[in-house]
This record gives sequence, C-alpha cells and structure tokens, in this order.
Amino acid sequence: MRRQGFTEFKGIMLGGGQVERKPEIWTIEENCLIKRKKPLYQVLGLQADGEKPFVISLVGGGGKTTAGRQLAREFSAAGYKTAFTTSTKIRIPDEGYLSENFASWKKQYPEDYITAGIPWNLQKLTMIQGEQWEELKSWADVIIVEADGARMLPIKLPAAWEPVILKETSVIIGCIGLDCIGKPWKQVCFRWELGKGLNGGEVITPEKAAKIILSEEGLKKGTEGRRYVLLLNKGDTKERLEYGRKILELTQLDGGITSFRRKGQEK
Repeated sequence: MRRQGFTEFKGIMLGGGQVERKPEIWTIEENCLIKRKKPLYQVLGLQADGEKPFVISLVGGGGKTTAGRQLAREFSAAGYKTAFTTSTKIRIPDEGYLSENFASWKKQYPEDYITAGIPWNLQKLTMIQGEQWEELKSWADVIIVEADGARMLPIKLPAAWEPVILKETSVIIGCIGLDCIGKPWKQVCFRWELGKGLNGGEVITPEKAAKIILSEEGLKKGTEGRRYVLLLNKGDTKERLEYGRKILELTQLDGGITSFRRKGQEK
C-alpha cells in the first residue's frame, strides 16, 4: 500500500502533481453533433443509485484508462465511494495504489477515488482477488474496471480469453480511438489477424469500425445481458469528430465522443 505525489485541486485529489483536464464531449441528435457540458458519467447515462456496487467494465482499444479514471473522478466528486481497478493489467499510477484497507484510507482522503490492484511487476498492477476483492465490493459504491488490453493501440479484436468481464458487471463501455480511422489494419489494430471477415480492405473506415463495434466477435463480445455503451475517444480534430458522428449514426448505440487534448497539444 502506498500513496505519493498528490496535488489537491477543487476538492479532487489528483496524482503526479498534474491537474487533469476535463474532456470535451459530444453526442448526436438526429445525426448532428451536439457538444455536452455535463460530466461524462451523466452523458453516458451511468446511474449508480441501484444495487451496490455498481460495476462498469471498459473494453476495446484506445482511451480506456483515461476514460476510466475520468469516470472515477466524477463519481467520487459526486459523493460515491469509487475504485478504479483491472481484471487484466494496468500501469501503476503515479499516485500509487491500494491492495487492502480501503475504508480506513478513504476516511483520510474522502474526496478521492482509489486505484486498487496487486503488483504484477514494477510497472503494472493486476486484479485483486479473494478476501481483498470482497472487501472492495463491500466498501465501494462504484467500481470501474479496465477489463481488456490493446497494447496502446486504438482498436482491437478480442482473443478467445478476452475481454475479462467480471460477473458483477452491469455496464460495458466499448472504447475505440478515432485515430485508427484511415490507418492500415496492421498498424493500429491489436490482434488484427483475428478479423474473421471484420478486417477487410487495406485501411479502417467508419463502416469497418462500426462492424467491429456491433459484432459478437468484436467489441460487443461478452455484453450479453448487460447494457452496452460506446465511447469514441481522441475526437481531437474536425475530421475525427465527423468519423465519430458517422460511427454513432451507423451503430445507433448510446454513447459519445471525447477529446482530452489540452490546448496547444499536438493533434
């Protein structure tokens, strides 16, 4: 158990001495882009007032960690006891992590969320299990789980053992980075060779991305009986926003487009 390098900003404890930027968020209405001012969890219609804990799993490609931590910050700021964790592996955050004693730590830092995990190596955490998992479930109102890996690529196709969806999951958020559109499959798609007809053509188009999003052999795998929400990340340019609008139009799923790009940051 460790904790280091926190900076306090507007009541939210942020790691690494850096102030996180709130994302820009868009949805579509009548196939037109609408910019939203509400928090991401509200835009996606994520309601944590029912059965406890409310477990959300993020799957797919680019932006899972960034989006998951943003949701954790928002739920925590709204007064929910919130944990960010993994069912696979995540990088150890600058601010550290907890493997146990969640409730006692939260009393000291009531406005922060917890990153929970067990060290896998010096760089990564893996899933907590057994008594520690039961302790976390008993304590938390909301648990956000990074349930997939993509080797930092914006889009992926799942292997037979992927994604790792916990049975407690109520909502699955499928993630894609819009920087994959127009790029060759081999360059930007993790496990592209598992396409089974989903990866036709030389480059990824909005239509091909939509096909993966809606396929039980693609991003939709493991969503049976659960709410399935689409999150298109890296909507950092007008061109990418139009790609995102097209994908939301094609899939007709609940969801949105995000950009976490800071002012002056390269697109």
